[in-house]
Amino acid sequence: MAKYRYGALMRYANMLGFGQIHTKLDHETGLHALIAIHNIELGPAIGGCRCFTYESTTSATKDVLRLAYMMTLKAAISGLPHGGAKAVIIRPKKIKDRRAFFHSFGDFVHQMNGHYITACDVGTSPEEMNIIAERTPYVIGATSLSSYQSNPAEHTARGVLRGIQAAVKHRLHHDDISGLRVSIQGLGNVGYDLARLLHDRGAIITATDPNSDKIQQAVDELGIQAVSLDGIYDIPSDIFSPCALGGTLNLNTLNRINTSIIAGSANNQLAHKKYIHLIQQKNILYAPDYLI
Repeated sequence: MAKYRYGALMRYANMLGFGQIHTKLDHETGLHALIAIHNIELGPAIGGCRCFTYESTTSATKDVLRLAYMMTLKAAISGLPHGGAKAVIIRPKKIKDRRAFFHSFGDFVHQMNGHYITACDVGTSPEEMNIIAERTPYVIGATSLSSYQSNPAEHTARGVLRGIQAAVKHRLHHDDISGLRVSIQGLGNVGYDLARLLHDRGAIITATDPNSDKIQQAVDELGIQAVSLDGIYDIPSDIFSPCALGGTLNLNTLNRINTSIIAGSANNQLAHKKYIHLIQQKNILYAPDYLI
């Protein structure tokens, strides 16, 4: 990482009040991971583990800092006795031994001495949490640690649905979402579950996703209208729901979006906080991810 970029990131971390930033590079397994612990004043910090193909260590560091900070806000607004943290794994081209890879990450989590509790995020699932749980108890979402078998994405989607319903009642003065047009950006674990919940309640859904198989599944099972990745911004809707990776709401996309409500599961949806003023100018009700 270039010195000036590193310095800028550390100034950014200091500005956000970060307590700890850790990194691990395991040449044997190929693991390159970062854990950012933002705050532990109210209790152990919680936050998911994202396994993603980052362009650089710089982009991974920036992502983990922003995500961890948002986890503090999520925990606080939910009244939880926890602070916020996040882990990112810079996914290699090929994971040679998946169990050894996530065992190494589990050891990394355990080295935090309980200050960080990990969970599922983009690129990880309960299966990975089960492997991690073989090395540390500081994990949420591992089915091996509980008799309660459930996919965390289902609960996340239901929480986003409740947020959308509240936004619809406040902004559109509707008691239900039947007949409303919803544009969903991303049909990953949470996005697809959200689409199903909205479909069951009579919403008219347009969606996009880079996975053509997932799109076809949604067309066949839910009767959605499929559009291109870029075309989603040009579809008039009552609700625009970002459920993919963050940073998709920028000057270009916000000028194209024609909607009344923005509410989705994606983290850090705004490319920059300054774009909140554009959302206000367009009279769009924005329900940020840490709220819903």
